[in-house]
Amino acid sequence: AIGALMACLEEPIDKTRSNAAGALGNLVRNSEQLAAALAKTKAVDALMKASDPKGDGQGSSSRVALYSLGTVVAYGPCKAVVQQSGFDARLNELAKSRDKTLAKYATRVLDRMK
Repeated sequence: AIGALMACLEEPIDKTRSNAAGALGNLVRNSEQLAAALAKTKAVDALMKASDPKGDGQGSSSRVALYSLGTVVAYGPCKAVVQQSGFDARLNELAKSRDKTLAKYATRVLDRMK
């Protein structure tokens, strides 16, 4: 299921990308049982890529991906992927975004990585 959701993050339809990003975050919302699987399958990397609002139009799916990234980084295996990626520089940029929702969600990710 993780692979199929990752593939949906690449779909041209914003709602499909949003739903896939939300579903990936929901896999670890209440338990870290699947955190290692998300890290191993590169789902965390896919969420980082999907959370970048470039070319996203209104940015709906990137907001959901960023929120889900904030959910998954609560767990060690996923946090390690983000820390090792260097994506924190992009998160710091997004935290200063004029889009208040993006800024809030980026700050959420950064706070959870501490």
